Formats: sequence, C-alpha cells, structure tokens
Amino acid sequence: MNDPKDMAYFTGIPNIEVFNLILELFDNVDLNYYAGWNVQILSWADQLFLTLFKLRRNPSVRDLARRFKVSEGTVKNTFLTWVSALHQMLFVGLMAIVPSRFKMLGQCLKRLKNFLTAGWLWTARKFLLLIRVKLSDQNDRYSNYKHRITF
Repeated sequence: MNDPKDMAYFTGIPNIEVFNLILELFDNVDLNYYAGWNVQILSWADQLFLTLFKLRRNPSVRDLARRFKVSEGTVKNTFLTWVSALHQMLFVGLMAIVPSRFKMLGQCLKRLKNFLTAGWLWTARKFLLLIRVKLSDQNDRYSNYKHRITF
C-alpha cells in the first residue's frame, strides 16, 4: 500500500506513514482477542489493514476471508478485537486528555464563540517530530523559529 491513493481508498488513512504510526501505538500492547484465541496467521499490520479496510469499504466477511486467505472466524475475531483496541487507544485514551466543550468555549477568543457546535478547536501549533523522516522531507518540516524539524 505504498500508493497514497490506494491507501486512502481502502482504509481512509492518507498514507503508509500514518498507518505505521497507528500501528506503532500498539507496539507494547497485549491484545485480548474477542474469541479468546490469538490470530497468528496474520501480522499485526495485516490485521490492522483488514480492520480499516472493513470499516472503510465494508466488504463481506467472506470476501475478506478469501482476500486474506484465512477463515471467516479469523476475520471476525480480528475485526472485533481491533475495533475495540482502536476505540480504547484512539477514543477513550484521547478523550481523557481533550478538554470538554464547556472548558474550550470558556478559553477561546470572543470571535470564535459563534462556533458553539464545534467539537474541537485547533490552534496553530508546531510539534517536535519524534520519528525519523526522509532527508527530502526535512526541508518542508524544518522550523527556522524552533531550529529543528517540527510537525
């Protein structure tokens, strides 16, 4: 899935780099598989891809089983496990650090108070990149103000 268009079409993820970042979130996580047995025939990357593919394009379980050359039980076990894990990691974990809408509105500028239905307010921020980037990408991400690569 090195083609960003294919990656976005099949998974909704813009490119392989973002996919790998999501995968890295689970490096030190022990998954509790839904059916009680571990899926060993598929790599974690394939399991994550299968899950995102199912969420994005909604092929049948039978179709996924044939594409990935596994049983339908393996597809179901993988999908249910990863949906739960993604929910815990990305939603529950993230929501613990995101301020409530009430707190956000209390802190935002007066001219932004018209956006009462906003779920998120993003400010212009730069973050230090903690991942390796290609040399060709460093020019785009180098901050003259911070004197380092930022995102």
